[in-house]
Amino acid sequence: VAAPGVWVRGERESLMSMVDNLVENATKYSPASAVVMVRLLRADGQAVLTVEDQGPGIAPALRTRVFDRFFRDPDQTQTGSGLGLAIVKSVVDKHGGQIELDSRADDGQGLRVTVTLPLAPAGAPPGD
Repeated sequence: VAAPGVWVRGERESLMSMVDNLVENATKYSPASAVVMVRLLRADGQAVLTVEDQGPGIAPALRTRVFDRFFRDPDQTQTGSGLGLAIVKSVVDKHGGQIELDSRADDGQGLRVTVTLPLAPAGAPPGD
């Protein structure tokens, strides 16, 4: 789901890498028949990207550590290098944004990743 006219200024390849990593992780850690929800909205002068999955989620105690390069949840059974969320965090920081991890559901299952980035100035052409 994407709201029309939500533009951010930034490095195209980095922003694509950020989205790719978030969607790939959500797909990888969710069961085969699960739904991954991706939304792009405008709120409070920010572009807000939300990716929600139906996987095991990330324990609150580990939610800051997962942004460290090569860190992986010790209980994780999926393969990986521990770089995906570190890359995402780097892109978010580079573009003056913020990232937040939370449970998707009240029962603690699933993960909701919310990225907020500054909107491009009104009237600015895309790519400038």
